[in-house]
Amino acid sequence: MGIRGGRGFVGEALWRPIAKAMALFVGLVSVSAAIGVGGSWTFGIKVLVAVALLLLTLLISILYVAYLLYKKIDRPLSVRKVSEGSHYFKDEVVVLLERSDNVLDGDILTLFVREGDAEVPVCLLSVEAITDLGFPQSVVFFSFTDDPLLDYLSDESRLEQLQAKRGVTRKHDEFVVFTLEKEVHDPKTGESLGILENIKGKGEVIHVQDHMCTIETYEYDMVPGSNPLVPPLYRNEIKVYQEFVNVQCGDYARKLDKEYLNG
Repeated sequence: MGIRGGRGFVGEALWRPIAKAMALFVGLVSVSAAIGVGGSWTFGIKVLVAVALLLLTLLISILYVAYLLYKKIDRPLSVRKVSEGSHYFKDEVVVLLERSDNVLDGDILTLFVREGDAEVPVCLLSVEAITDLGFPQSVVFFSFTDDPLLDYLSDESRLEQLQAKRGVTRKHDEFVVFTLEKEVHDPKTGESLGILENIKGKGEVIHVQDHMCTIETYEYDMVPGSNPLVPPLYRNEIKVYQEFVNVQCGDYARKLDKEYLNG
């Protein structure tokens, strides 16, 4: 996802780390001078040490700011208001999201509601405009339910549970396909443990379109080869890819975290 506006990107990704690095560098130099570090050094050594400190502080600042930008881009957006469109968006469901510098006109977002630990997709949003104050204004272009969507989203008690985030961004993103089963409760305390997910398979994105993508399974089993001309003891194992289990329209798909996959 890009940063909205060239000036915003330059300010966030360039001038901000430079400003932090300079402030940290000046602080280090001041502390060093106060405690007498390098008092016997030659001028050339002092220059080399100063340059090394400046580069080190700049690197630390860039890494820190990059981490903050990544968290901002990856963070779901809360919903400020849901209303029925008029004039240009007449008869459409309009969703106004919280302020963000990381959303662009034309971005496709998934609106979901949190139910315990589960994220249940509700609809797909198309960002049609960014207000002067930086609030993304989007409209619903695809719903995952046949229920009246405007009434469902306008419910004030549900508004705090609604969030929007980017969906598929590139090839090789990995997804788990599942259905939602019944809610599970702790047998002793009765506390809800969340909604049970029935996993139907995992796959990798092999083709991306504007509003959809195609995923292909990557899970496989190693089985002995079946070449009759080779004795069983010497047959090499081959990959047999697992198929998705009875996938149907209405099933859910959730993007998997790479760190989670490798954990």
